[in-house]
Amino acid sequence: MPPSRRRILTESLPAFGATPLYSSNNAHGAAHENHQCATDDAATSAEASPVGISIGGWKIITQNSTIGDERGMERLTSTLEDIADPSYRVWDDHTKSSLNSNADSATRNRRRLCPPEITFLDSTISIRHTAANSTTTEIRFTARESLMEWAEAHRYLDRSFDTNNGGAAGRLARKEYRGVSILKTADAEKWSQRSSQFYYDWTYATPYAGSVYVSTSEDTQTAPKQRSIACINNRNVWGRPLSYSRIPFHLLQDTTQPILLYDEISLFEDDLHDNGDVSLNVKVRVMPQCWYVLQRLFIRVDHVCVKCREVRMFCFFGDHGSSGETLLGGDVEENTVYRDVVWREASWDDLLMMGLPVDPAKWREDRENAGMIASLIGRLPIAELPDDLPRYSSVRVL
Repeated sequence: MPPSRRRILTESLPAFGATPLYSSNNAHGAAHENHQCATDDAATSAEASPVGISIGGWKIITQNSTIGDERGMERLTSTLEDIADPSYRVWDDHTKSSLNSNADSATRNRRRLCPPEITFLDSTISIRHTAANSTTTEIRFTARESLMEWAEAHRYLDRSFDTNNGGAAGRLARKEYRGVSILKTADAEKWSQRSSQFYYDWTYATPYAGSVYVSTSEDTQTAPKQRSIACINNRNVWGRPLSYSRIPFHLLQDTTQPILLYDEISLFEDDLHDNGDVSLNVKVRVMPQCWYVLQRLFIRVDHVCVKCREVRMFCFFGDHGSSGETLLGGDVEENTVYRDVVWREASWDDLLMMGLPVDPAKWREDRENAGMIASLIGRLPIAELPDDLPRYSSVRVL
């Protein structure tokens, strides 16, 4: 399990109308205040246990986990390969077995996919709101769903590097779809020897921007929750494209407002077969008036490219016991989730032309190097987003 910086101000929650969701949160907070007295086993247990608070009609829950075991990774691999198969229309656990009943999965021409070497299968951030009419909106970040969206793009990718691939399938295949493509390593000889294994995006450049589920009490009682890619991609939920960012960063930088809950979870990591690094992590913080999430996908393919894809979400839910006046613009609505998405990337040659480091060690993301990496990322040029992923958007919570 990766080291965590999670923090919950258990004793301060009542003053802001907030309550802890788990009894273990009290012990967890105390362990962090006097962590030197805690045993390693107790610290590990505290990091693995869920943490959550309820405030302003929202329930924010975080869960760290260990690396997925062999059985869990095998199930994940099977799911991803099913999703990448164009003949599959839905991959819900309740219906998948009934689809393609006449097709033998062992004999179908399936694309081979391999999930990241380090995948934290049970790591989750869940942010849930239930309205007076029993409509529940949940925003969730998980490794499984981020990789499902990555796998879905392979339905449209060419299965080889043969540009002369003929026939209808060859004409319809793409080299890139929603930011997912198959890169070659800088070592051409090494690539030619291993390329048969890499007819998939081995950099895990998922376009994932979080999952949103909206349901009513009737939905949960009468039918299983459908988890189609259409929902996970949020293509039918984020229906309010905006012309500019509505996130009030000045409110997030207000040091007079305490951070009631903070956590950082890792969803997956991989060293890209010793050709670089990829990591997907999510940070969440809850303040007396709002919550804020930052998801960052960072990819470094040595001597090939650097990519960074960031998703920010913000929601203002009102003044709950905080002191001072809330300085919000008139275009920020209460209980509306605002999302900003920005992709940045540059080839290795571009780095040199922009005066950025070309030593791979300078682009290694770790906590000791976090400040410098953030500064370098901000200097990377902005990349184009998929048509169905607006840079600025919002969803109103009923």
